[in-house]
Amino acid sequence: MAVLNGSKRRHVKCDEARPSCRLCVLSDRVCTYTSQDSALRVNPPSETPSTDGSCSPAPHSEPNERPVPGTVRPNLEGLAGNPSNGHTESDEVNFDHMELLIHLTVDEDVFSLADHVEDYKLAMSIGLPLAHATPYLLYQMLAFSARHLAHLHPHRFAKYHNLAVGLQTRAVSLFNASGTAPTPDNCVPMLLFATILGHHLFADMLSQREDGGFHAFITRFTHCLELQKGIPTIFTTARHVLMTSPLEPVLKGSMDLTARDPTGDDCDELMKLISSSSQLTPSQKESCLASTRFLQVGFDSSADGDESPQRHQMCFTWTLVVSPEVTALMATCQPEALAMLFYYALLLHSSSSVWQIGASGEYIMDKVATFLGPSWEYWLSAARRKTAQSSHDAAPPSVV
Repeated sequence: MAVLNGSKRRHVKCDEARPSCRLCVLSDRVCTYTSQDSALRVNPPSETPSTDGSCSPAPHSEPNERPVPGTVRPNLEGLAGNPSNGHTESDEVNFDHMELLIHLTVDEDVFSLADHVEDYKLAMSIGLPLAHATPYLLYQMLAFSARHLAHLHPHRFAKYHNLAVGLQTRAVSLFNASGTAPTPDNCVPMLLFATILGHHLFADMLSQREDGGFHAFITRFTHCLELQKGIPTIFTTARHVLMTSPLEPVLKGSMDLTARDPTGDDCDELMKLISSSSQLTPSQKESCLASTRFLQVGFDSSADGDESPQRHQMCFTWTLVVSPEVTALMATCQPEALAMLFYYALLLHSSSSVWQIGASGEYIMDKVATFLGPSWEYWLSAARRKTAQSSHDAAPPSVV
């Protein structure tokens, strides 16, 4: 996240998750809980691969009450505190809110990772009426609109970023306070909320450039992966209802993408690395290979060029389908998992024209390559060469 050039950051009460709350981590803010209790600080470990869990993300807390039998409500308690937090200047509608609403309805690039413009229009036609009756959805839609405007207008970044942070925090507080699991009546607004929030967290995570070293980056990245799991949780819980809802065309497109068989060979060297590893258990290898197959589907879609309506979608969808086991390996800086992250960064680089992504692919490649060091250059160079052959945008830059 860009520095706000001395402007005031919105004060939002931390949730006191240790070592720092997730909203502070993902929004690039100083965690007041950490600063007030220095005895509980965790110093970043040295820049070497670690398997002691020193950079593992904070665990989820228990699901909220009143779940539908056999379901789990996605937990967002790590993002905001009590419902009184996160207010903007007023809960009344103002001209800032009207600007955000108008922008949301007229600029189709806000959700540029969607399959089709038609899907965006469909989502808006469904989401806006639901948002009127579901305040947490309305706040999150306005928050993401503000986040896009912050990207479009760097000279007014502080204004729009502060709006985005306040509205998002309020949205999450209201969602947490609702205390309900997905039901036939609320599953559509819940899924829309979780998806828009996921896109917002994704954009924030990729835009941040901190000085905390590799472990600060990997902690933020794996926190984002954890929080994205609320989206498939809602879908799995209410699948039958959702697939008969107006969202069915959009959901079917995403399901078709993840069901595709990989056809390219961009990830062949990564598959060999994982399969031959002596450090991974059989279960870990299978999880890594499954996540790598999704990466290859992403490269296949990217190689299709502009004629592919799903060219960029796997950049976001991969954060939903990567397994918790792989996330844990990344959190503990397992080298094979970091090599997979390097490949994911190459996929991001192929979609650098998308506003949520930008130059994040190059940034992550540089982080991973520097951390792993020269001994891993063979595997990383193989990835760059293969992607350079198939990319229709630009050859990925050398980062070592």
